Amino acid sequence: MYKLKYFLSILTIMFVMIAPSYAQQGGDYNSVIESADTYYQSKDYYNAKATYQLAAKLKPEESYPKEKIDEIIKLLKEELAVRGDYDAFVELADEAMNQHDYATAINNYQNALNLIAYEKYPKEQLQKAINKQEASKIKRETYTKAIQQADQHYINKDYDKALSFYRDAANVDDQQKYPNTQIEKITVILQDQNATQLAYEQAINKGNQYLNYQKFQKALIEYQNALVIKPTSKHAQDQLLLVIDFISKEEHYNKITERADAYYVNKKFVEARKEYQNAQKILPDNAYAINMIAKIDAAIGSQDSKISKIETDYLAFIEDADKLFKERKLQPAYSKYAKALELKPKEKHPKAQMEQIDIMLAKGYIQLDCFVHENNKGLSGAKIQLAENGRVIETYEIGSNGKHKLKLNLETSYQIKFFKSDFIHKIFDIDSELPSHVNHNNIYEYDLVVELFPTCDVDLSILDRPLSEISYYESKGNFFVDESRARLIINKITELKKQCYKANKDKDNIKEYEKIIAQADKYREKGDFDKAIESYVAAKYLMPEREYPQERIDEMQAQMDEGSEYNNLIKSGDAKYAAGDFDAALFDYYAAKNLKTKEAYPQEKIAEIDALLNAQKATEQQYLTQIRKADSLYQTNNLDLALQAYESAKKINVKELYPSVQIDKIEGELNKQKDLDKRYDEAIANADRLFEQGNMADAKAAFLIATQIKTTEMYPQYKIEDINTIEEQRTQKAINDKYENLIIEADAFFKQVNYLKALELYEKAGGLKPKEAYPPSQISIINGLLAQQKADEGSYAELIAQADMQFDNKNYAPSYDNYKLASKLKKEEQYPKDRMAEIEAIMEAIAQKEAAYNAAIAAADNFRD
Repeated sequence: MYKLKYFLSILTIMFVMIAPSYAQQGGDYNSVIESADTYYQSKDYYNAKATYQLAAKLKPEESYPKEKIDEIIKLLKEELAVRGDYDAFVELADEAMNQHDYATAINNYQNALNLIAYEKYPKEQLQKAINKQEASKIKRETYTKAIQQADQHYINKDYDKALSFYRDAANVDDQQKYPNTQIEKITVILQDQNATQLAYEQAINKGNQYLNYQKFQKALIEYQNALVIKPTSKHAQDQLLLVIDFISKEEHYNKITERADAYYVNKKFVEARKEYQNAQKILPDNAYAINMIAKIDAAIGSQDSKISKIETDYLAFIEDADKLFKERKLQPAYSKYAKALELKPKEKHPKAQMEQIDIMLAKGYIQLDCFVHENNKGLSGAKIQLAENGRVIETYEIGSNGKHKLKLNLETSYQIKFFKSDFIHKIFDIDSELPSHVNHNNIYEYDLVVELFPTCDVDLSILDRPLSEISYYESKGNFFVDESRARLIINKITELKKQCYKANKDKDNIKEYEKIIAQADKYREKGDFDKAIESYVAAKYLMPEREYPQERIDEMQAQMDEGSEYNNLIKSGDAKYAAGDFDAALFDYYAAKNLKTKEAYPQEKIAEIDALLNAQKATEQQYLTQIRKADSLYQTNNLDLALQAYESAKKINVKELYPSVQIDKIEGELNKQKDLDKRYDEAIANADRLFEQGNMADAKAAFLIATQIKTTEMYPQYKIEDINTIEEQRTQKAINDKYENLIIEADAFFKQVNYLKALELYEKAGGLKPKEAYPPSQISIINGLLAQQKADEGSYAELIAQADMQFDNKNYAPSYDNYKLASKLKKEEQYPKDRMAEIEAIMEAIAQKEAAYNAAIAAADNFRD
């Protein structure tokens, strides 16, 4: 009943709305009937009924509209009977639409239309459902296809393509969880792959670096690590085979160079050179054999040159001596023959001539055996100047051994000067006068030892006069130096020597320092850090106050770990040597020697150990073997077995205290071990719990406590490294985030033309990540823009000043041009624009005046005509 009243009210309203309209049409009955029939045929019964009612009013006598009204009322009553079912179908359809069940929606909308065909709502919704069903079908097909392709790529481990298709599927249907789950899986896989690839590349790069430096054992380890990470890597396999071949060659190379070294030490240069050449064929790039061949060539050349020079000098001395002998200049001839005999002691001719001169000069004389030296080593190249009674009579060259013989006549005054270029000189007076009662036919022999040292920039004037006098002493029965006079200046000369050595050493040190530094810098530039460090250390030793060598050493130490490994091996070898574990120490020293073949220390320690091992008796060997076994067990914490081994060692050598000390120590440690294990396990449990909770700082502290309890346990050390890595990653992420924020902010200021603020932020970003190219690039652009702005400011000011002056002088056209140029430089400035507008107004006014003037003139001319 409620629904009927509802529909009747609607009909009434519609009639009220429609009737006036048709009334205004002049009551065209046929037109109204036509409209009503149209409504009826389209099953729009409400409008049809109202329109038929209007037609019935226009022509009450006509039965047609009344019949149609009755028919419609009957139909509406039938419709009212099915309206409840209609509403139910529409409600079901709407609910299905909301749940995206388009097939159900289509079916129910169609059922509703079957009941009431003219309703617009189910028609519109039906079309929407059909469209959405089609779109859903396309979406489902697209999603299914994307998933199928993604799954296939995932199975084939083509994760990049799989990731792309899973993302497409997720974009097509964001309600599906599967693609997002797969995306997360692939992201983890790619992260693991990236980490694995990074570790692999790092191992390969380290291996290549060690291979370039010919550190073959280290390269071998890195390539093996790379193969553990990527067992199927052909490159790593090839590099491993290559380095194994190099190691084999290096072993062969070392054996040959050892033989060559033995030949070289024994000065068998030809045999040594041949062996070094054989070694060079095996490893052509290894510098050691090449350098030794160069040394041998130089040594052979030097030897040949020395032999040639000796022969040349000998012949020259003999020639001069023979000439002097013929001229009866016996004393100078004797000296020349003595020189020749020093060069070739086995030659008979100079010796025979000297004996002949002795016979010819058979009278008393002084035989002065001179030895000129520097630090007790014969000073080659020194000279002796002999003056007789104030006149220089001869200058003699001293041989390489620093020795020279002089025959001095009796009853004569001599002065002898010993000198050499760049050395100090020394002068002695010799008075060869003898008392009358002394035998004048005796030969008086006197050894005169003279030390010369390099000259220097100090006061050496004391040496310009004779240091002492040699004269005859009856108490000694021979010629002797004046000791009392010598003592007066000996301390002064000693002090002069110290001063000169210090001055020359400082001078030489600076020169040598600069030479060594230059060589060290070249080594460093070539990447030969071992030689560079060796040279920098030498320079540092020469001049400890200079900071440059240590700075370069520190810089290179950060780039190479060979030195640290060498030092670690030496420390390890020293420790084992001190503990009596000679075999283990030898292994470390040999490993250290292989790292640095030119270092003497490991070879010296190897020689010491070999000597010790060879000298020990059988019982000592047995004792040391047992001690090594015990120490090894003790160091590896096998305390029970170590205790047994130390007891066995004690039985072998009862005099040794070490086994007893170790036994007492182990027994004490065994008692403490249980408590130690308990404390360690508790510390590890606490650290693991903190680590799992993500409390990295406290976990790290807890793991450090565990390392202090058991210093040899690797687990807490590995966990500390993990924590450090996590903290570094967090720090790096914070840096990256801060960097990106700074760049975003800087870019915004850059776009706003706030260059100074942008510059400040780009500089901060560059400080966070110095290797990033973008901040320096932007800084360079901004600096250029700022420079251009500054230049534009100057140009703008000049143009405005010029334009103002022209404006004041009423030169409007050029003034306008300059204002225009200035406005282009600084578009934001209003002043040049205002001036241009002002000039345009002035020019317009002038033009109007000229036009008026011309018009007036033309008018006047017309009147005149």
